[in-house]
Amino acid sequence: MRRVARPRHGVGSRSGLPIADNGPCQWVLSLPFELRALAAFRADVLSALARVFVEAIFARQRAWAKNNGLAEARSGAALFVQRLGSSVNLNVHFHVIVLDAVFTRDKNRRVVFHSLPP
Repeated sequence: MRRVARPRHGVGSRSGLPIADNGPCQWVLSLPFELRALAAFRADVLSALARVFVEAIFARQRAWAKNNGLAEARSGAALFVQRLGSSVNLNVHFHVIVLDAVFTRDKNRRVVFHSLPP
């Protein structure tokens, strides 16, 4: 699992409301050779691996939030499965775009974003 990029400052949503000071971040997980064929042909295995990957990232973010006094923090992500490598070989791996922030709700139930450190 590796973190690939942190885009420029000030990325916002389509509504113009700020998502996070740091914008989204991409994570990539390449599967070991032994799991690639299994994940390519078994949807249940692919789904389970994807869920574990995203939950591991969210757990890291929740741990940071808890250490900073933020209760019930959540995040958001979009996952993409790439099945082939650059030489059109079987290379199942995941790309996940994750908010580089957690969000909580204030006493009026409005969403408040908290940027993660670099």
